[in-house]
Amino acid sequence: MRTTIGTMALALAVLPGVAAAQDDGIKGRWSVTFAGKAAILAGGDVHQGGTGTVLGLPTSVDAKSYQDVYDTGFGWRAGAGYGVTRNLELFGDVSWERTDATDLSVGNVAGLDLRAEFGEYTSLGMEAGARMHFAPGAAINPYASVLGGFKRVSAIAGTFRVPAAGVTLRDTPFYDDSTVPVFGGNVGMLLGGTNRLNVGIEAGIRYHSDLTDIEGLAGTGLENLNDTGSRWSVPVSAVFRIQF
Repeated sequence: MRTTIGTMALALAVLPGVAAAQDDGIKGRWSVTFAGKAAILAGGDVHQGGTGTVLGLPTSVDAKSYQDVYDTGFGWRAGAGYGVTRNLELFGDVSWERTDATDLSVGNVAGLDLRAEFGEYTSLGMEAGARMHFAPGAAINPYASVLGGFKRVSAIAGTFRVPAAGVTLRDTPFYDDSTVPVFGGNVGMLLGGTNRLNVGIEAGIRYHSDLTDIEGLAGTGLENLNDTGSRWSVPVSAVFRIQF
């Protein structure tokens, strides 16, 4: 009996502290997040359309979007966060992405098919923002975030071919290494796990501004083709989160 009464007294003494800790949500707690992502392309042009002269022949180029030129990208994201209120977390992330291009028709030279194959799109970026947790500590915890930052997109060249004429212009400079601002947001859900470990799913939207163009087509009348390069994408991620 004395043991039972002592156990109950200890439980009553500890429970208020546990409840207070739960009420604090994520306040004062650090988190580390790892995510693997697929970046679905959603908008923006790799190049504009125009007309000019290549090798002394009339040339017409059609505008091509990122969806036309590139496949779905893949990459990862890793970062840390700190809870400033019960529901609100500030965070910073590092992310990497790679997307391969496909060979495609982009216009014609004197009526003959003009094809292009661009170099891969590779980027390394940093983002920071705020994440709102709607049910911290629950078995299902939905959240939303807003963010901003920048990314470094590696230089992109293009190889242009007119197969019917046996003409190839290899590795024509198109975009230089570019550091561009990034804006976006995410919605997601952390599932199950424990108070320390969770897995989740996440989808978002990202935008970056125009890339730095190179006048690789100078003298052809097509110099303005690459006065663009901004991009919209929808990253979809599998998330692993550690909180302490």
